[in-house]
Amino acid sequence: MSTIGYSTRPKSLLALPDSRGRTFKDFQVYTNVVDGVTAYGAHRHPEHQIAWMSEGTMQIAAGGNVWHLHSEHLVWLPGTVLHDMTLLTEGCMIAAYARPDLRPAGPRWTQPLVLEVDALSAQLLRHLADRTIDDARRLMSQELLYDILAAAPERHDVLAVPRNAAASSVSARILADPADSRTLGEWAGELGSVPRP
Repeated sequence: MSTIGYSTRPKSLLALPDSRGRTFKDFQVYTNVVDGVTAYGAHRHPEHQIAWMSEGTMQIAAGGNVWHLHSEHLVWLPGTVLHDMTLLTEGCMIAAYARPDLRPAGPRWTQPLVLEVDALSAQLLRHLADRTIDDARRLMSQELLYDILAAAPERHDVLAVPRNAAASSVSARILADPADSRTLGEWAGELGSVPRP
């Protein structure tokens, strides 16, 4: 994340007729390899963020939602949106940060979204993380990525994590050990509650 001050004038990357003069500094992509649980805590930044776990899983809380995501999903986080991100397993996250005035066209990009990752968008994110490609190729790749994401379906099949503290605790334990065979009644008993009929 940068500390550079950007103009917040809303513009769409796809609506910009002339892309000359922009460089990779406008759209930075990083690869973050982790060997276990890594929490980033609640934070915000002026740049828009695309986060994708190419390997492993992560949990993101943003815009009143809590999502458990894996390699089939990426999340779009508009600039300045408060979000909490935890990488839940060892793996690799690719994160892209776009200047506030560079975002795909359309109103849906003003809120956090979970989108489907296809083979081309996945490869473009990996390609953009390569710091050795020149600015012209980087710009073409970035514009193609945005074009693909503009048509990418939203995913509502992601695992939404409960907001209730007790239920969230149980869901975290089940996610950590999916083979746990306890019944709903057994989980409720452990928490000192009664399962709903």
